[in-house]
Amino acid sequence: MLRLIFSAAFRPFFLLAGLFACVSIVLWLTSFFGIYSLLPGGSNPITWHSHEMLFGLVGAAIGGFIFTAVASWTGRPPIHGAPLVAMALCWFMGRIVMSLSAYLSPWLVATLDLSYLILVLLVLAQELYLAGNRRNYILLAVIGILLLCNLLYHLTAFTALPGDQWGTRGATMTIILLISVIGGRVIPAFSRNWFVLNQIQSPSPTEPNRFDFATIGCTLILIPLWLFIPSHFVTGILLLVAALLHAIRVSRWQGLNTWREPLLLVLHVGYCWIPIGFLLIGVAVLMQQPVSGGIHALTVGAMTTMIMAVSSRAALGHTGRTPSSSPVLTSAFILITMSALLRVLASQSNLAMLIWGAGLFWLVAFLCYLYAVLPLLIQPRVGELGVE
Repeated sequence: MLRLIFSAAFRPFFLLAGLFACVSIVLWLTSFFGIYSLLPGGSNPITWHSHEMLFGLVGAAIGGFIFTAVASWTGRPPIHGAPLVAMALCWFMGRIVMSLSAYLSPWLVATLDLSYLILVLLVLAQELYLAGNRRNYILLAVIGILLLCNLLYHLTAFTALPGDQWGTRGATMTIILLISVIGGRVIPAFSRNWFVLNQIQSPSPTEPNRFDFATIGCTLILIPLWLFIPSHFVTGILLLVAALLHAIRVSRWQGLNTWREPLLLVLHVGYCWIPIGFLLIGVAVLMQQPVSGGIHALTVGAMTTMIMAVSSRAALGHTGRTPSSSPVLTSAFILITMSALLRVLASQSNLAMLIWGAGLFWLVAFLCYLYAVLPLLIQPRVGELGVE
């Protein structure tokens, strides 16, 4: 079974992402509310939670998606075997040392935690270079920025350097940039193909053009602004501009006409959280209010929904199944959307019950996700080894 699991990147990394999503929410809620701290050595539950959602959960999903997609983009054989085992072990060790950070050398924690993204960057660079695939070199830049953000997190967390939360702020915007780039490719393409296949009478989603590049460019500019001057009015104004651009962009993809297929509709829903998050953060910055609501719109809403949607679709497609949702998987999509809504509302109202509710919806959503996707990740492709 291990050989099968490490035969393609989507198998180990989407499995790790789903399992970690369930475990981490229990660790976070019990520690945050002081019921019983299951984090044996975490210095600060909030800091741990912020880091692990971005570099743990999202980090695993990024590895699974990129090394599954890069084989299609380059025409090279999929990454498998020893490189996947090495990356998975580095990711796992990062999670262990982060939970034990109070008992370990900060430099050991940083080294083991950073090793995963370093390996991702090196393997990705090798694949793109050998294939001469310059078009996707932008992914190297994005992963490189994410690696620097993680390094910045460790420097500010374990040394006397100023700049608390620099790393997680930068990582948040970097991941949203990655969703903007990848989502702008796959969402309209999948929608366009589905319209044709099902003979849906609808305007076709627009092809990428200068407007899309302007939207991505605006998001890119937000990374240094959100990193260094998050409370400045210029940052607030640009956040509102980005919210408008992303809202117009997603409206051009005809998402409402995909309602018959939840596996496709959820991609549009996930992307819609980006303009919502930018709007909430922009207004909060200009009014000098807490930005937690907007941050959770981007993280629980956009990032987590896109992880669940893209990984489910990839698992179905790359195991020979029809990319179509099941009742359990659709339930997972609904539940994670409810979790995002409750978490955003909790940030605005400070009601502990809403945080509990958001956490419960999150946990059940990922349990449904694992129920639907786990068999795909640990079984051979349809038609192989007697699988029918």
